[in-house]
Amino acid sequence: EILRAMLENYGYQVLTANDGVDGLAQFAQNSNQVKGVITDLMMPHLDGALTIKGLLKMNPELAIIATSGLITDHHEVSRVEGFADAFIQKPYTTEKMLTTLHQTLHKKMK
Repeated sequence: EILRAMLENYGYQVLTANDGVDGLAQFAQNSNQVKGVITDLMMPHLDGALTIKGLLKMNPELAIIATSGLITDHHEVSRVEGFADAFIQKPYTTEKMLTTLHQTLHKKMK
């Protein structure tokens, strides 16, 4: 909710999901409006890596940023290399997220 509020404060329209399964459902229902996804790697029911792969099957051009506070698990980060467009370590600053989101969206729109 904090990230949602921050992004909305900077003019982004935001949908939120409780976990990977909910995220895939939200994307399926709103795919025409969604340009990018920010997802945690550690989620219940469907982890970030599988969520990312599912999203990319629905839209291979989708901009995706993965994030995690558990960088000690390098295996999780390596599972999304080549799939996510960017990775941000938690905790991150507002400036870091906004810069990464801006760069990722503009790279995909070219």
